This record gives sequence, C-alpha cells and structure tokens, in this order.
Amino acid sequence: MNIDVMVPIVGALLLVWAIFFQRRRMSVMEDTPTSKVRSVAMGFAELKGKAVPIGPLTSPVSNQPCVYYFYLVESEYTDGKGRRHRRIVRQGGSRAPFYLDDGTGRIMVFPHGAQMNVTNRTESLDGELIVTEYCILAGDPLYVAGTVGKARDFAAPDMDAREHYRLELKRIKEALADAERDQAQWAGPQAKAEAVERMSAQARGIEAKLAELETAPSETPGEALSVGKGEEEGDFLISTESEEEMTSKMETESGIALIAGAAMVLYGMWALMK
Repeated sequence: MNIDVMVPIVGALLLVWAIFFQRRRMSVMEDTPTSKVRSVAMGFAELKGKAVPIGPLTSPVSNQPCVYYFYLVESEYTDGKGRRHRRIVRQGGSRAPFYLDDGTGRIMVFPHGAQMNVTNRTESLDGELIVTEYCILAGDPLYVAGTVGKARDFAAPDMDAREHYRLELKRIKEALADAERDQAQWAGPQAKAEAVERMSAQARGIEAKLAELETAPSETPGEALSVGKGEEEGDFLISTESEEEMTSKMETESGIALIAGAAMVLYGMWALMK
C-alpha cells in the first residue's frame, strides 16, 4: 500500500487509541466517588487533599523542599531535514512516600508507578543539556485515584528517604565522572567547571542529609492504610490539578484528536483515489 495512505491510517488508529484511553480515564474519574481519609475503605478509591511531607526531601535541580520530584535530562540534535529534536540522556524521580491530608486525617501515598500530572515545572541548562524538573511541594493540592491497602503492600527498600538520597548521591557521582570523560558535551572549560561545581555542591548537600538521616529513627511501614498502585487495578493517578481541570483538559484533547483523526482518514481516502 502507498505510504501516503498508510501514514494517515496509522496516525488515525493511534489517535483513536488515545481518545479511548482519555475517555476511559475520564470514566474512572467520574464513576469513582470521592472518599474521606477517615472513612476510606480498602480497594480502589479517589481522594482529594493537600500534600504533606513525611521526611526531608529536596529536588536535585531547583533545590526545593518537596514531597515528590521527577526530572528529565535531554540533549538537542538536528535531523537530516533541519528539524530540532530532543533525546533523553537520563531521567529519575523520587520514590519516597508522602501524606495526603484532607482535613479528616492523613493517608500515606506511595508514588511509584503512578501516572503523574504535576504543574510545578522548572527548566534549566546544564552546559549543553536541558534539564526539566517537576515537583510536588508541601501544601500543593492533590487528587489521587489509586488502590487503598496496607502500607507494607506498597513499601519497598528503595522507597525510604535514606535509600533515595543514596541513589541520588550515586547518580551525581556518575554524572561527575561523565563530565570528565565526555568533554564534547561542554561549550567550553568555564561551562564544564560551573556544572562540576554545581553537581559537587549537590553531592555535599546530599551527604549532609544522609548523615542527618542516619541518626534519625527508622519508620517501618506496616498496617496503616495507604494508597499506591494495586496489582490488579491498572489505574493510579496523582495530580496537582483538580478533577474538574483535568476533565476539561481531557475533553479538549479528545475533541482535537477526533478532528485530527477525521482529517487523516479523509486525506488517506483522497490519496487512495488519486
């Protein structure tokens, strides 16, 4: 089949899948009533409240005290047609739990495996690399739809604060080693020196946090009710936007995808009849 026909057909099928996914998520949100922390039952639930930290956590890029972060480090390149693209060099995020407080009580949230919709975003340059970071700050509004169960069901060794900082320290030391090995990524000696000093400062800060945590008592998750990704339920969403804001955005995106899909089908039919 002619590529002029195949491309729009494949594109239309992908858009249909995207619309189905959006509609399914909207249906889950609309069909699940909001529970209160003090009376929530085990199983799939929807909760709304504010983010509250359990222990100290600092984002590695913007150095903000937060309850959760995710970052992307990307490089830019130009393809054969002169178009600019980004390639992911590395990425990472915190896995430590935090609390959702809705005024009736607090429940621990384990973010690993969640679909994250976080609006607090910062972007910066690290030499020739583009670093984008998303953070949930203490006090941010939270919408969480996930599985309520015992904390021990969601906890893992790498989710506590100590292990988080150990992993971050390892990542920064690897980045420092890469800075020495790969000289081509830097615009010049000054850019490299500034990046090395910035990463070294981050490493020193993390080492200080680790020393502080090593003397603090351990908190072992146990029987307390918590929210996380269930083994059977595939849905797990954490958002700093409200349910109404997300639903409105999904409606708009679905409408645009529907129009684009119809246009692709019409173009494919036109190309087939040529």
